[in-house]
Amino acid sequence: MSKYLESYTDTYTDFNNKIISDFILYNCGVEYCSSGWSYGPKRREYHFIHFVKDGKGTLEIEGHTFHIHKNQCFIVPANEVSLYYADKTDPWKYSWIGFLGIQSNRYVEQLINNGNFVLDIANAEKYERKIKNIISLPSNSLASALKITGITYNILGNLIEEVSPSNIQTNNSIAMLAKRYMDLNYYDSIQIKDIADFLNINVNYLSTAFKKSLRSLPRNI
Repeated sequence: MSKYLESYTDTYTDFNNKIISDFILYNCGVEYCSSGWSYGPKRREYHFIHFVKDGKGTLEIEGHTFHIHKNQCFIVPANEVSLYYADKTDPWKYSWIGFLGIQSNRYVEQLINNGNFVLDIANAEKYERKIKNIISLPSNSLASALKITGITYNILGNLIEEVSPSNIQTNNSIAMLAKRYMDLNYYDSIQIKDIADFLNINVNYLSTAFKKSLRSLPRNI
């Protein structure tokens, strides 16, 4: 059981409409976990980010294990199976947001770097305050829905600015983002222009960056 939990789940917008939105909050909350408290393994249809304010815990995802501590956050993309659990001696306290929408994949890919789902942040409590602001708003009204979307954009914008202040994409990072986009959309009839539009770059630039990235890979002798 958790020592403390308060949360918010959007019930104003139908789930099918959430999927076709550009970007929208699914849920959020604040949780102070008991020793060893775990969640999963589970797959969700939305992305989520946890901001660790205090304590320690562990994330297991894609065959990797990450040990997480105060002033770090971890990101789990939609449809990824994950398991996370609090430390037995120093259980974590975190806040979280879950979100989805057409543009949400792009935002998540901007944050995940070379398969590292864990990021250092300056002050996790700052994000907790923003999330508590969402929880405090009245539910089931258009005004609150718009305010909540604004706060959620603010959280993502602050996080992207904090972890990659220059937002410069190298050839390798562009290739990685392109590959992940193809992995996530392999069942669709995607073209190179779709990938370039998703990354907001020119098609020729994408092609050049991808080729340079491949040339930089070590070759078997």
